[in-house]
Amino acid sequence: MLSMGIKLFQYREKGLSEEQMKINASIMLEVINKNNGKLIINDSPKIAIEIGADGFHLGMEDYLNSKNLKFIKEHKDMINSDYIKGLSCKWDCKLIKNPPEDLITWNYLGIGAFFKSETKENVSFLEDGDKSFPLSITSKPLVAIGGINYQNMDSVLSLGYETIAMSKGIFFKKDVENIVVGAAISTHKGWKKRVKACNDAGADIFVIDTSDAYNEFTSKVLKEYTKMNLGKPICAGNVITYSGARFLMDNGADVVKVGMSSGSICTTQREKATGRAPMTAFLPIISPLSLTKYMFFIF
Repeated sequence: MLSMGIKLFQYREKGLSEEQMKINASIMLEVINKNNGKLIINDSPKIAIEIGADGFHLGMEDYLNSKNLKFIKEHKDMINSDYIKGLSCKWDCKLIKNPPEDLITWNYLGIGAFFKSETKENVSFLEDGDKSFPLSITSKPLVAIGGINYQNMDSVLSLGYETIAMSKGIFFKKDVENIVVGAAISTHKGWKKRVKACNDAGADIFVIDTSDAYNEFTSKVLKEYTKMNLGKPICAGNVITYSGARFLMDNGADVVKVGMSSGSICTTQREKATGRAPMTAFLPIISPLSLTKYMFFIF
């Protein structure tokens, strides 16, 4: 996104602790700043200042939050001199005209939602009516927000808005179409029906996902899958030995999944009395093999 010319980012997270948010935001900030971008933090002036972010964005509910108000009052001078401050006004005419500026001088106002959004529930949006009216009642820069994507962004910009905020919509249709989608199948009865359904839905690769794939059942599925002539690769696993990997590849696997019982909730080691970490298993497997096949391993 930075290489595409997008230079202003907002970190928005509702389900993590403050400490984890600071860790995540700090990582993002380092990358963004190195590429001449800016990062603002949603809902938390405190995190923004503590990690050295470029600003913050608040809704009215967050602005009036006692914790935020206390922090803003204590750091008023610093906030007003060095930080980008944004306020969501929804479609509230009075708030757009007269945002609260006894403590903060807002640099921009967020307007919307323009459309239904998948990232936020219970949003306030206009089904009908003039969505350009905020441009005529304030001199502050306005940012159009809410459900904006590559399909509807031109309709927003044509109203006169010069800045738009995008979340999921930043991924253009061509990008979504280029994402490789894998579908897991088993060796149990009905797997062919699932393959056909997933293939019709657009799956790009199929994965026989079983704790131990070195067996006749996996072999049978691989051979039957090859006869279906779908023209799509199939991955099989898991295995932890050279003989297991060779077995899968000889029976038609294009990709082999290596490693067993290394997951935090994996019960294979207890149930089958075997297991090996992915890299430990991978090295002795790959060394005897030619590079005519490719492999995939999971940590």
